[in-house]
Formats: sequence, C-alpha cells, structure tokens
Amino acid sequence: MMDFLVGEPQYILGIQNQGRVYIYSGDSTLVRIDYSDNDFNILKSFQIIGNYPNPFNDTTTIQYSVITRGDFYINIYNISGQLVFQKKKVHSAPGKYTMTWNGIDGRGNGIPSGIYLVSMIFEENDSNPIKIVLLK
Repeated sequence: MMDFLVGEPQYILGIQNQGRVYIYSGDSTLVRIDYSDNDFNILKSFQIIGNYPNPFNDTTTIQYSVITRGDFYINIYNISGQLVFQKKKVHSAPGKYTMTWNGIDGRGNGIPSGIYLVSMIFEENDSNPIKIVLLK
C-alpha cells in the first residue's frame, strides 16, 4: 500500500491492488472506493464504530461516523435477524456521533438478555454490523 496526503492533512489515501482505494481519516473513518476507467464510486460512507459498555445492563452508547449528510437509520436486530429497534438519525454534517439505547424494542417493551447486532442503513446500503451483548 502506498500512503500520501490528500486535501487536508488529516486524510491519508492508500492504494491497493485490484482496483481499490482506501481513505483513512484522522478519526479512523474508512471509506473504500472501487475504481475502473477513472470512474470512482463511494461504497461505504458511514460505519458503526462500536458501543460502550459492552456487555451492558441498562443502557449502551453506540458510536458511529458519517462522511456525508443525509438520513441514516440505526437498526438493532436480535440473533435471529428480526428487527427489534430502529432509529432515524438526520445529519447535516460529516462527523462522529453517538446514540444511547436502553434495551427497549420499538414498542417500548424491554427485551431479553442476549446478543444483538447493530447496523446502519443509508440509501439502501447497510454498514457492517457490530455485536453487542445485553445482560440483565
């Protein structure tokens, strides 16, 4: 991989074989761009960073980042893949954000202890999910 600065100093562009370009920002945001014939397409412009504490009992804080403005959905699924909670987030600026979740489903009911998956959706694209653990 070859690294060099692009634009502002906090961004590093890494070029790898097989037509992939990776941009790393100072806050660990990763954007992958596939290219061919000088045509660039941003594949991932958002990500779930993690949560704390994990495992959690009452509440957890979910960290995520976006590099474009728009309407994002944070989804929480049980281990069977059923959606248990969804929150729409609207962002007018790129950056790191947090959301607190208290282990309540979309109907306001407490959910049982277990493993849950958190992902984001933006323009019908999913982020890679992270695993969180609720212990009661």
